[in-house]
Amino acid sequence: DNPNENNNNSNKTINVEYLDWAEKEIEDNEDDMSSLLLTADLVIGSELAYTHQTGTALVKVLLRLLDKNPKVHIWIVQVRDRYGWCEIVERELESKPGIELHSIIPLPWDIHEMASTLIPMGGTLDRHAFGAFHIFRSDQQGPPFGL
Repeated sequence: DNPNENNNNSNKTINVEYLDWAEKEIEDNEDDMSSLLLTADLVIGSELAYTHQTGTALVKVLLRLLDKNPKVHIWIVQVRDRYGWCEIVERELESKPGIELHSIIPLPWDIHEMASTLIPMGGTLDRHAFGAFHIFRSDQQGPPFGL
């Protein structure tokens, strides 16, 4: 884009915000979801489910976010063999009418290669263990980015 041209994208902003989605926080603050999340176009997360507790808490947060912000698109990169993802998160989301869960498994080699440089030695380096997951409300919109 030419910065001298007047275009509609000049007022777009990118914000990064911490979201504490611990189960106790969700139950104690039922309607206390950040105003940024309620207007967000895109939410990105990584490695969020790895126990029964984190899988259950993640499902609650995702469903609440999709309910309160139906136009949001959520992307999560996750190691699929961690307990809680397939057994809880995928199963729960796939059972909900109007919720779509699209997966890209394995990650493309170039994305995995770039991400692997950020993981300290000892982390998983098998790109077939990772997946990228796109979650959105199908009753509100179709998937973006040509998916």
